[in-house]
Amino acid sequence: MTEIGRIESLQKMACPTCRSIIAPEDLEAAIEGDRIRCANCGQTIKLPDEILDKIRKARYIGNNLDITC
Repeated sequence: MTEIGRIESLQKMACPTCRSIIAPEDLEAAIEGDRIRCANCGQTIKLPDEILDKIRKARYIGNNLDITC
């Protein structure tokens, strides 16, 4: 039972109106641009700045590791 607490849940973002999952490619486009459009309902979505900062930081996690034996 202790292993259940170690499972990292997969987090995804959803459209606030239709609750469909936003594709990872659209999240990458949101980093470079301002707004993204939902593929299901077509509503324009603007992500908050703190969410965009988290996405930017998560993109480069592990790139700085120096693994030498």
